[in-house]
Parts: sequence; C-alpha cells; structure tokens
Amino acid sequence: MNMKNVFVALGLSALSFASHSAVIETDIVENFAQGDFKSDSNQNKGEYTVLDIDGGRLDLGTEAWTYISTENLFGLSSLNLDNRFYSLNFDMRISQDDNSPGMPSEIGGVMVADGDTVKNIGGNDGVFGFNLSGTQNWGSKAFRYDFDNIDNGTPTWQSFNIDLSAALNGQYQYLVFMNDCDDENCSNSTQFRNISIEVPEPYTFALMALSMAGLVQIRRKS
Repeated sequence: MNMKNVFVALGLSALSFASHSAVIETDIVENFAQGDFKSDSNQNKGEYTVLDIDGGRLDLGTEAWTYISTENLFGLSSLNLDNRFYSLNFDMRISQDDNSPGMPSEIGGVMVADGDTVKNIGGNDGVFGFNLSGTQNWGSKAFRYDFDNIDNGTPTWQSFNIDLSAALNGQYQYLVFMNDCDDENCSNSTQFRNISIEVPEPYTFALMALSMAGLVQIRRKS
C-alpha cells in the first residue's frame, strides 16, 4: 500500500470512528426524588416539579428556574466543549393551566453553567443560554419553539437537538431549565421530557490514536 492509499484509508477510518456516538439517557423522576434539582437562588421565584408521566416530565411554573449537575443528570463530571462533541436532546412544550397552548415566556429554555455562574445568573449570562420560547433578547434564538405548529389546539411537544460544541466553548458542570415571565398576563408551564445527551464513544478516539500511531510507523519505514 502506497502512502496516498494509507492517508485515504485512515481518513475514511477517522470518519467512521467519528460517526460512532453514545446517547446517555436520564431518569429525572429519580433525580427529583433524590433532590438533585436545585432552585436557582438568584432567579427562581416560581415552582417546579417532576411528574412520573411521559417517561418523566419536568414542569416549570411561571418564574421558575432550576438547575441540576451534569454529574447527577448524565453521570458526567463536566461538559468539556473544547475537546469533545456534545449534543443535547429533549422535547419541550408550552401549556396553560387549562391544557391549552401557552403563550411565549420572556425567557424559556435551557442554559449551561459552571460553578460560579450557576450561583449568580444575571443579564450577561445569556451567552450561555438558549431562549427557545421567550420574547426577550437574552440567550441564543438559533433554536425556537414554533407557536404556529400547534396540534388541534392542544399543547404540542417539539423536539430539540442542540449541538453545544458548535455554539459554545469551555467547561460546564450544570444544566439550567428556565421559564421566566414577569408579565402578569403570562401564566404558563414550560415542560421538558426525554432529556439526553449524545457524546462520542471513548473507544473511537483510542482507535483513531492507534491509526495515527500506525501511520507514524509506516512513514518511518518508508
């Protein structure tokens, strides 16, 4: 095999390795029972709960902010977005108390945070957030809940797949869920279910490293 073919083969192998990933699912019912969901001391003025329905459903009332560590939620000590690919997946819907479609919040969605940020979330921390259903200019609006896509006048689940590594860098140890709405006319519930995260399987990186080591050996012999 000549060197050109070696490079082609290793390139195809790298693509194959990169395509392998693992999805880490969650048990938020158990997390809630263990007290893993915490009230954000700087922002939370509402109530939140996890119901044992829909495979586990996190419900945020008006003005509710809650966070949970990536360790408790996914078994990951942190999300290192500088070195690895992470894709956050979940379903979300907006509902009124009478089970009718909800109105937009001011801030509604998710954010990542480190140990310092999670203790004092403020106006400048929108750079770490995804404002999926809110009207305020806080957080990224690259992903949006479609209020026009409602199923027969009932609250509608919509799926999100957010490539965290493409949007952010740095290391984060917490995931924050929020339904911020100061307007008295805004009374809704922002709900989440099927929360998971997709990460590369560790062995794929090991195989790539071995492949590159083999390339070095071939080059030395050629």
